[in-house]
Order: sequence, then C-alpha cells, then structure tokens
Amino acid sequence: MSNINSAYADFSVVDYTGSSTSLSSYNLSITPLSFIPIIPDELGTNTNIVWDLGDTNKSTELNTSYYYKQPGLYTVRLFIYDIYNQAILADVSKNILIKDYIEDTFNVSYSTEFLLSSCVLSNSIRINQSLPYYYTNSTINYRVSGANSSNYFEMDRNKYNHLGRYNALLSKDYIPSSNTYELVELKSINLPLTALYVHLENNTLVTSLTSNSSSIIAGFSGAQDFYYRDDIPVSRFDINFSRQYNNIVNSTNITLSGRVDESTSINKLSITSNGLDGDSEPLSSFNIHSTKFVNTQIPFVIKLKDANNNTIKNTNPFILSGANNIINISLIGNDSVKLSSYTIKSLQSTLTSLSSGGYFRGYFEYTDTITQPITGLSLSARATGIVTTLGSNISSITGVSTKFDIVPFNYYNLYKKGEDFDGEANYKSLRFQESLLDKDKFFGDFLGSIFGGAAPDTEALSKKINERILNFIDNTSNIDTAEIVRLLSFSTMLDNANTIFDQNLLDFPNKIQRLVSLLSIKRSKLFGFKNQFAENFNNLNIINSDTYGLNLGAQVDPYTYPVIPGNHIVAYEKFSNQYTLLNTYQPLALSTTLSTASILTEESIDILTESELEILSESAYNIIDYNESWGWPLILPSGFTQSDIPLFYDFYEYNNIYANNYIGGVLDMNITDVEPTQQSLESIYNTIILDTLYQSLSLTPR
Repeated sequence: MSNINSAYADFSVVDYTGSSTSLSSYNLSITPLSFIPIIPDELGTNTNIVWDLGDTNKSTELNTSYYYKQPGLYTVRLFIYDIYNQAILADVSKNILIKDYIEDTFNVSYSTEFLLSSCVLSNSIRINQSLPYYYTNSTINYRVSGANSSNYFEMDRNKYNHLGRYNALLSKDYIPSSNTYELVELKSINLPLTALYVHLENNTLVTSLTSNSSSIIAGFSGAQDFYYRDDIPVSRFDINFSRQYNNIVNSTNITLSGRVDESTSINKLSITSNGLDGDSEPLSSFNIHSTKFVNTQIPFVIKLKDANNNTIKNTNPFILSGANNIINISLIGNDSVKLSSYTIKSLQSTLTSLSSGGYFRGYFEYTDTITQPITGLSLSARATGIVTTLGSNISSITGVSTKFDIVPFNYYNLYKKGEDFDGEANYKSLRFQESLLDKDKFFGDFLGSIFGGAAPDTEALSKKINERILNFIDNTSNIDTAEIVRLLSFSTMLDNANTIFDQNLLDFPNKIQRLVSLLSIKRSKLFGFKNQFAENFNNLNIINSDTYGLNLGAQVDPYTYPVIPGNHIVAYEKFSNQYTLLNTYQPLALSTTLSTASILTEESIDILTESELEILSESAYNIIDYNESWGWPLILPSGFTQSDIPLFYDFYEYNNIYANNYIGGVLDMNITDVEPTQQSLESIYNTIILDTLYQSLSLTPR
C-alpha cells in the first residue's frame, strides 16, 4: 500500500512579473519562473524536497528559480521525502508552457503582378525572417520548376557561363569602389540578420536593436529583396522555398508563380572585356581597360541589351559573316576615323557548349609597329539581321566600347642607379690581346646574351649585379629606400613579422617583385629632388656643355663692362682656379645722389623711382674701378694696386639658371623616362604595372 499523497502538498509558480496565476513564461534568462512548495504544518521541517523540472534537470532547493532555454510544454514535479529519504510523502505535478519571445517566422512578399519579361528582372521579392536566439542556421533553399532553362548552378562549369541562358535568384550587392550595384546569382539564401535585444522595464519586456547593461539577445530578424531572372520565355514557373534547420530541410509551403515573356525592347550592344557589364544595374568594372599594348591579343565580348540594360539571349549566335545575326566590328580612332592596322578574330568556337545567342566573343590585335601611344580608341560594333528564337526580327543594333589607348611595350620605364651598366661593352673593353679583338660572336652574341648589353633590360645579369653592389646600403639598410623583403626582415628581427604584413603575399616573379619594391618607396625618395644649385661655374673647358659651367656666361672686359645692379658677375682667380659670385648691388651704394638707403639690395631696387633708376644706370661703374669699399671678396697681393686686377682675375657674365636635374633619389633620372611632375603619374604607374604583368606572366610576346 503506497503512502504517497498527491493532495497532501502543493506548489505555486511565480513568473517574472510576480504573478502566481500564470503557468507560462518566455525562454529568456531575465524571465525565470519561481517554484515555491506549499507543505502542511504537521510535516514540520523534517522533510527533503526534490524538484524535477521536466527537462532532465533537478533541484533540491526549497524555493527554486529556473528558466528554460527552449520553448515547449514541461511537466514540473515536486517530490517530498521523509527525513531519511525512505518514503515519499507527497508527489505534485503541474504543466508549464514556455514560449519563444521572438517567434520563428518566415514569409515572402512580392508585387501583385508577378510578371517577368525575358532577361528582365521582376519586381523585388522580399523575404522576411525572424529567429529565436538559439536558431543557428538561417539558410533558405529554393527550387524552380516549370522553367525552360537550367538553374545557373546546375550548368557545366565554365568561366563564361554568364553568357548562357539560365534561371537564378539574385541579390543586389553594393560595390563601394564603383558606387554601383551588382546582381549576384545565389545558390541559397542567407539573410543578413540583426540582433534583437530585450530588457525589463517595470516588469515589462521591451525589445530594441541596441544593447545595454541589463539587456540580453532574444533573437534575430532580417529582410532582404531578391530578384528572379530567366532567359527563356515560359508560360508558368514556380519558385518553392524551404528552410534548413539542424540539417533537416523543412518546406515552408510558400510558392511563387509567374510567367516569362519575350522582351521586345532590344536596344543596343554592349562591349566589355569579358561580358560582365551588369544587368539592370550597369557595371563599369569590366569595361575594356584604358591601357592596351601593341601586338597583344585583346579579348572582348559583345552582348545584346534591352532598354533597361538587361541581356537578351533569345537570338541565334552572332557571327562575322552569314545571312542572319552578322556582327561587324571596327577599331575607331579619336577622330572617328576607322583604323586599318588591326585584326579581328572570333572565339565563338571556344563556347560550343553554350547554345544561346545574343553575344559575340573574340579578340582584336593592333599589329602596327608604333613608338608613341595611340590614344582615344574604341571598338564599334553593328549587328544586322537579328533573329530571335520566337521569330521576331530586328534590322540593326549598334554599340561602342569605352575609350582605351594602345601603348608600346616598355614605353614608360623606371631605372635604378646602376642599371645602365653595359656588361657586353665592359667585357669588350678588357680584351687587350689582339687575337680577341675580332671575337665579336663570343663577346657579343655569347657573353652579351648572358650579361646584357646597352639595351634597357633590368633582368640582365651584369645590370642586376652592378645595381646590387652600387645600391647595397639603400636596398638593405636604409629604412626609407629598402626593398619590401628587407623591411620585412627588420620586422622579423623585432618579432613583428606577422603584425606588419603577410610575407607569403610577396612571392612575385622577379620583375613584379622589383616593381613592388620600387613603388613602395615614397615619391620624394624615389625620384629625389631637382638640383637648384646656381653656382656651377667650372666648365672644364667644355664649350656648350649641358652639365658643366651652366652658370658661367661670356667673358667680359673689365675696362669697359658696366656694373649694373642685378647683373651679377663671376670672378675667376687665375692662380687658385676658384670662381666667386660677385654681388653687383653693393658698389652702386656708393652713389650719393640717391634718396634711398645707403646699401642697395634686390628688394630696395624694386622701390626706386624712374628718375632714381635712371641715375643708377648713368652712374654705373666699370669693373676696373673696383676698390675695397665695394665689399667684393677679391684679394690682391701686396704691392699691387686695383688697376692690376686683370692680372689676377678674369670676369664673366652670370647665367642665373638652375641645372634642374634630379638628384638624391633611387632612380637614375638620366635614363628613367617618367617625369614625376606630370599630372598623369598615376596612369603612368598603371601602365608600367600592366606592362610588367604582361611580360612577367608571358601574356604576350615582347
């Protein structure tokens, strides 16, 4: 006979608001339930209590506070034992309902007229989803039935799949670099979810999108617009949505239906490098690049577009000749004149797996030998006799690409000091034996091909060795000019290698490695600065030199040459071979007829009146009139007078010009053909980088 008396005891349930009338709550840590036993007095305190909370957890606390992490219906049982735990005195149970505060919801909304045209995107499909905090998977799958085209992700893998006809669900992603949007095909949907926070205010739950010290995460919510595209007309299609939860796919029983009509607004041709020009939202990222090179195969793709910039694929393939869908392509100069030194080739045969039309893939090549860039070119295309798969005919559609330039290889160059070394000529200069003088094949064709000659090939062995020796300190130890790999070795030495840069990202081919190191140097250190020295007097007896004696003018007669303020004079001391610049403002200060200060300067000359300037010109001295009060640093031996000055000094006019050559930089500006003051320096860098990539990766013959 059992001694359990279910009615002998009871317990009350108090929720987070203090109410004892409700047997329900939320699965949140801030909304616990309190379980309080009601024990008859005659049992006294000599009892033991055990709570079975219904989720495998137990408690022996007299008054137990507990919250459930998952929603559901739980049976809570109170067991009262005697003090020896040998008999159950009472057993009481109650059902507790635990609810999600954030309900698990999913819905899809769309425009009333869900009507699609061929390749024209529908009005947006908005998918909304709210999830409790414990939901860890928000993947939404979709399946299209009734469509005539394959799903994009079920097609055979090909980098030109975007030219084929397919159906897909798309998202519109913002691209900050180009300030535009890109439509991206989706295999499944993952909504961007925002955390929802909840806290208590006066025993009331309040939800917000921001957290505070007393709030917790109660769930997540998100919504996003998507688009559906299909390239083949169809009278009816269905999109079925399902969700994945704990690796089990559950259908949402939500289906969208629509039809796809053929587009009748065929409008233009687009010309890009790979056919990625954007649907509905035009993209410029893959336009034909502004810099192309001579004798290089330059690929392009021409696509048929409608008035809304959507790709039309319901046509037969474009061909260069034939009866229908003929494409005519021309290379046009900046004066709208068709050029002739180029070839156009078709690459349609490489896409035989694609049965759709509406595109033409090919390449053009500028084959003329040029020494200067040809600027402002564009590809012009005209498609005639266009026939759609449904029988509609369009007579002619045109399109023009973006502008680009054709540049010769190695047109812009950056050469470091020491890279102008001629290894071939150096070896030839060492062949003193007469028997070697006629061995040009050995010294030229053999040694010259190994060590390099006068040609500007920075990879030639002799040039690299000479540059490494000459610039050893700058390349390895100077923090301002050291190569990138050397800078990283510094960081490794300081235990900062991984925090500075990933060294694995510097595994480049030699030419690209060299360019990365060069362009990582700050501009002022790379090019140096212009030489502003204006006292280059020694011409080394070289007449009309561009380097020596730039500031030394014609020799003057000291007896007749007038000293005029501002026309400085150069004195040459014959015995010491020293040149001295003489200030011509000083001697004219001896004139007592002027109202200005007693010592003239360049600034004070500027404020003289016309009459005072006339006095100056009339009172000009000759060099032979020199005396020590003029302040010129001319020294005569003792026993000689001022009239003997021509015996010790020659005098020359002063050319007040700067050499303006670059000094103090890493580059040898005598052979580097990039001028750092040009406004288009960035575009020149881009050309150099592209040229180096083409050569280093063997993308084109040199």
